[in-house]
Amino acid sequence: MQDCLYFSCPYSFSVLKRCSQMLQSPCPCFASHDEFLTWSVQKFRGKKAVAIVVRLVWNVAVSMLWRERCSRVHGDKAVLSSEVVRSVRRLIELARMENA
Repeated sequence: MQDCLYFSCPYSFSVLKRCSQMLQSPCPCFASHDEFLTWSVQKFRGKKAVAIVVRLVWNVAVSMLWRERCSRVHGDKAVLSSEVVRSVRRLIELARMENA
């Protein structure tokens, strides 16, 4: 299920790729969710601000993808991947403003 949600699905892959570009941290193409987790834990561990922001963006992106998946399963209107990326960006900006 995880691989379908994140990497096998062109829609999800495009969202994650755009989020990666937004972070200016290219995300290699992964064959599985486990490979992605191993890469991200090694690359973005610790409490540095960059690592925290990257983890926040990935968590928000995955949450938004899951929400979109559930909407489609339950018959709601599908949203363009660019709208999901825009929502991720808005949530990150809100988090930034609350912590400023």
